[in-house]
Amino acid sequence: MRLRIWSSRRYLPPDVLWSVLFYPFWGLPPEDPANPLAGRFDRYAREGGKWFEMAPLETADLAVLPTTWSGLMYLPDGASLVREFAREAGRYQVPVVVFTWSELDEPLPIAPDYVVRHSYERSRTSQADLIAPAWCGDLIERYSNGVLPLRTKGPMPVVGFCGNAPTLRHIFRENPRQALHWAACTLGLRKLHRSHLYGHVLRRRALRILGSSQAVVLNSVVRQSLWGGALHDGTIDLALQQQVHREFVQNLLASDYALCVRGDRNFSYRFCEALCCGRIPVVVDTDVAFPFPAHIPWERHCVIVPADDLSSMPKRVAEFHRQLGDQDFSALQEANRRLWIEWLSPEGYFSKLHLLAKLRSSRSASEPGEVRNSGPPPHPHGGGS
Repeated sequence: MRLRIWSSRRYLPPDVLWSVLFYPFWGLPPEDPANPLAGRFDRYAREGGKWFEMAPLETADLAVLPTTWSGLMYLPDGASLVREFAREAGRYQVPVVVFTWSELDEPLPIAPDYVVRHSYERSRTSQADLIAPAWCGDLIERYSNGVLPLRTKGPMPVVGFCGNAPTLRHIFRENPRQALHWAACTLGLRKLHRSHLYGHVLRRRALRILGSSQAVVLNSVVRQSLWGGALHDGTIDLALQQQVHREFVQNLLASDYALCVRGDRNFSYRFCEALCCGRIPVVVDTDVAFPFPAHIPWERHCVIVPADDLSSMPKRVAEFHRQLGDQDFSALQEANRRLWIEWLSPEGYFSKLHLLAKLRSSRSASEPGEVRNSGPPPHPHGGGS
């Protein structure tokens, strides 16, 4: 199904980039090919015409704001541009879609029909909130010549983590104000779960619990700063960034499971990167809003551990691992890789966007059930964690 999209560059201020959805029609923004994140949207830019076509407003299925709310929210006329866009779409009663990336609680100046978000809380999500994955490039194509290296099931699950999990001492040395904020959260003077430090605290706790357990093997590379210090004072050390990214993927491929904990906001890039590499995410559940919750039985593809019950993590992972036979273990790796390709890669997500839109418009009462039956393959051993 091709969705007919209306938008207008009249609502795109100078020097503000258009949303990813429009890459097939308005082009890709310039990228440095040396950046390991470059090329994430190349395939979608080539293939997006399969799922969308630009159309006049009077015949459109959706009116999509040409840029993200993140790109407008700090501009003096940003709110007025969004309101004017919504009013124009409203003349033909065309549903309005607004993309917004990392902002968790930032209110929009309108109440659009759909908000495409990366970060949100599951308990607050409504049918208007379309949760998008944290898009990554195809790491298997980039680092493994397109061939998924399957892990053989061992007697104990190997849980990998390679990333930023700074100590309080390091944070104090780098940013004393941030360290004081952390201390205030620890003392209960501020709500930690609303803090951008929450992910760092959870990562340290989870690593400590996994590292001291006899039920799992922890394979960790812990860094004290984002990208291992490749980003510093507004500059990027591309050589170091490439090395850090390569080591990150090597850690994923050398592990059975991947510890996935939120960062500054309530979502995890590592979650999608693990699925891309055919690994099994171990998700620390901070009221995470998963993409396609009505279509994908997430408990069959990953181990989900409540954030307030981290001590149970080794037991939960070990039990999940124990229930998988040798063939099941291989099949789940392949299923997770396929899940990323078909649902969570940029082209996978946008090819399924019409399913999410239909949930709200209720064009067919039987569609949600039919869609679920056409979703990802079931867990090989037929159970959940």
